[in-house]
Amino acid sequence: MRFRIDLKILFFLVFFYFTKQIDIYILMIIFVVIHELGHLIIGIILGFKPDKLELIPVRANYFF
Repeated sequence: MRFRIDLKILFFLVFFYFTKQIDIYILMIIFVVIHELGHLIIGIILGFKPDKLELIPVRANYFF
């Protein structure tokens, strides 16, 4: 399985760091990872075989 982390996560990390909200960002990332791991585990239990796992903070096509 291929694992990919988008570089926008680093941009948001720097942004939240300079706005003094880094603890909120880290907590949010932890919950997102736990949530997505839940999807992955259930998918594997149901017989799906994922070929890639991506962690992307913002997808522009969701807004258009």
